[in-house]
Amino acid sequence: MRRLVVVGNGKSADVFLRQIQQYKHDFSITVFGGGVPHRRPAWYRNHGIDLRQDVLITAIDRHARVAKGSDGSRTTFDRLILATGSSGLIPPGLEARRGVIVNRSLETSDGYVYAIGDCAEIRDAAWRPSLDQQARLLAERLVDESLGVEAHRPIHKLKLLTSPRIAASRTAGELTA
Repeated sequence: MRRLVVVGNGKSADVFLRQIQQYKHDFSITVFGGGVPHRRPAWYRNHGIDLRQDVLITAIDRHARVAKGSDGSRTTFDRLILATGSSGLIPPGLEARRGVIVNRSLETSDGYVYAIGDCAEIRDAAWRPSLDQQARLLAERLVDESLGVEAHRPIHKLKLLTSPRIAASRTAGELTA
């Protein structure tokens, strides 16, 4: 079984975790985060997720694929998801500006590390997916990869806005990805 570590337990992590639970996958999932999680601890237990509440990640060794916790723990990972909000932890060696730079697959400059939500800065400025779209795309990519599917699913088109007033104020580039 592959090991998926999620750093952060706020909204971005929650949206991603809800999304990945919709697919059959080959991951054991551990979530690290300080403060109150977005959902009750029972939700994590019921979904087979190891919630490490109040354990912050203090260091990430990308080469050894180990996340070090504030409680002294060392957790190995096959894939690491950064979902830390705008004040996120940026592991040394990752390309970053305001946030961790990611491509359209939400992959960082390290193929084992992904970022989602406010801590991610999407390289393609014309592509602005919502958090839900990011979560779906990332979940599908990781599930496909874990199941050995070579060809990843196509990137989803953004839904057209239903209000003519709002749609009229958007450019064509904002309506599709």
